[in-house]
Amino acid sequence: MDETMYKYGRLGTLEQKRVQTNGIEVPRNDIRVLLLHPQRGEDFQVRCDLVYLNLSDPHPPPFYALSYCWGKEEPKFPISLNGREHWVHPNLFDALQRLRDRDDVAGRFIWIDALCINQNDKEEKGSQVNLMGEIYEKASKTFIWLGEHEHASPLAMDLLNSVTEENLRDMLEDKSESKPTEQAWVALRALFERPYWSRVWILQEVVLSRPSYLICGNSMCSWDSVRLLLRSENFEVDKKNISVGSHNARMAVVSESILPKLLVNIIDGRQTNAQKLEFWDYLVLSRQRNASVAHDYVYGVMALVDPPALRADYKKPVGELYFEVVKRLLCLEKKIGILSMCCETQVEDRATPHAAAVVGGEPGTSYATSLPSWVPDWRTRFKKDYQSRLLCKLKYSAGMAGPDTQPDIECEAGSRTLRVRGVFVDSVTFVSPANNLNRWPQVGEDWKTWTQHISGSGNMYGSLEEQREAFRSTLQCQYHGNKTRNTDGSDQYFDIAVGRTEGSLVDPKRTFGKAGRQFFGTSNGYMGRGLDDVQAGDIAVVLLGAKVPFVLRECGHNSHYRLVGECYLHGIMNGEVVKDPTKELVDFYLV
Repeated sequence: MDETMYKYGRLGTLEQKRVQTNGIEVPRNDIRVLLLHPQRGEDFQVRCDLVYLNLSDPHPPPFYALSYCWGKEEPKFPISLNGREHWVHPNLFDALQRLRDRDDVAGRFIWIDALCINQNDKEEKGSQVNLMGEIYEKASKTFIWLGEHEHASPLAMDLLNSVTEENLRDMLEDKSESKPTEQAWVALRALFERPYWSRVWILQEVVLSRPSYLICGNSMCSWDSVRLLLRSENFEVDKKNISVGSHNARMAVVSESILPKLLVNIIDGRQTNAQKLEFWDYLVLSRQRNASVAHDYVYGVMALVDPPALRADYKKPVGELYFEVVKRLLCLEKKIGILSMCCETQVEDRATPHAAAVVGGEPGTSYATSLPSWVPDWRTRFKKDYQSRLLCKLKYSAGMAGPDTQPDIECEAGSRTLRVRGVFVDSVTFVSPANNLNRWPQVGEDWKTWTQHISGSGNMYGSLEEQREAFRSTLQCQYHGNKTRNTDGSDQYFDIAVGRTEGSLVDPKRTFGKAGRQFFGTSNGYMGRGLDDVQAGDIAVVLLGAKVPFVLRECGHNSHYRLVGECYLHGIMNGEVVKDPTKELVDFYLV
């Protein structure tokens, strides 16, 4: 990359001038924008110039912004930038060609991160990333580039362009004369599965932009069409199907969730101040997306918080960034729920070209070893289905979560040890084999093991029928919170599992969930479910202000523990131990 391309002097006005090559670094609140020139006759080369404008100017010239996926790096294609040859990734090259061919874009300013930010200058990159929220908010339009047409994608774009408030219901109920075909709905699913939707950055780029337009090949449609369709009561999305009214167009698995639907919900919530998400909510969402730089799992969502939670600094080691963010959330904002994000995850190298990324500033550091157990590593994904089963999302209040009981948390300056106050509940004495709760014979064995275990120590649940109810509820913990127990066949399944009846009519995976939590028992007869990592000898605790209990593992001495993860412990999920006057509050030190 030609570094002189990104140097210029401070101009007195915002008139269109090429970037100077003998100047200074980008002034504060100044950004570069691209002047995309129309095609000249038979000259098909993409030609553009870098110009800068000041976001603080009361009347800045209008500019557009591009939201896109960087995609594959090779093969690179040449464009003319400030009269010099400059090589860009293939997906950006395609986008520039399509935008250049549009009369409403050619000859106008457009902001594109890969060209308008010097990606090799970490200091400048940080300062410009701090402005990205404002850039997308102030852009006259944001173009969402989904890539060139593939297969039936023109049908998907035609479908979206046909959506209006007047014809939406008829279209979804098959009453419209020009109703979309099933092939069009399948094409729409494919459009929503494109790599673009997996990016961290689109969370803020789409949410903050108004108006936005989707571009696929030579087709364009308004984001409002997507929003109108996905917020319709007749358009229901789940993990395995897109169901569209009575048409019921069944499709293959879409994804863990359709991100466009999520974006619509976020935008609606922000505009109505209903269900407004907080910084740690966005961090949870970012963990399931992709980023090319590990810092961006944090920086990619910070503009969604008002005021921004922090300032971007790409010189800061990733581990230090994650530590500082979580320390702030816990100690200053008292967001104790963030501890539920510390769990066994599916380690993926999504952020760097190295399997062992730079965590504490030194190459070769593993993903987790340099971070305290109470700091989530945002570069790792949750295991499949785990995010949707976080216990802290359910209506529990084990630590009396609410305004009357605040978390008692402290991390002294210079320390990586977190002090949290709570109640010791019990010690884990046995754990079922991992990943076996989706096989009914193992559930029966767990029941028998627990009944044998309590025969000598007593139990917390009363009669045999009450014990069965507790066991049944424990297996269902991740679905129901304190809601009414379901009637989807679990009674029959339980009876089969414990040998009370014969048969195999109920699917255990559907009833009690896929693998990811295992059954355990405690010394005083509690039963619970925790992560696959739970071991005999661990302790279960309830922390003040937390919705759910946690499992800790002693390491060293003096009440120092490693956080294993959240858990369900039947009988203490609604503040029972915190309200118990015989229970003593103690400090736990997490390392």
